[in-house]
Amino acid sequence: MSKIQGGYVLQPRKIDASGITHCAPVVRELWLYLIRKVNHTDSGKLRRGQGLFTFADIQNDLMWFVGYRQERYSKTQLTKSLRRLREDSMIATTKTTRGLIITVLNYDYYQTP
Repeated sequence: MSKIQGGYVLQPRKIDASGITHCAPVVRELWLYLIRKVNHTDSGKLRRGQGLFTFADIQNDLMWFVGYRQERYSKTQLTKSLRRLREDSMIATTKTTRGLIITVLNYDYYQTP
């Protein structure tokens, strides 16, 4: 059995029944990005399902090209998307001096086969 380099994440069908299905694409893309980027094991001060992010890092990681031009989500779009995910009880956020600690709620439920 071969292993996937860098690991993998599960994308359960249960997400289709959640409110995120009918959200704007930026919300869905941000949700999948957070699932991929948070810690999959406890490390240092961050637990499984948590990650330290800055808006600039998120903008750069979710950048795409239109021809040769780079496009990015605005900070306002990301802030509203994070708020939507918080309101739907999918994440919790904590501000720090170095950025934003984002906790994916129920991470173990969604990422344990």
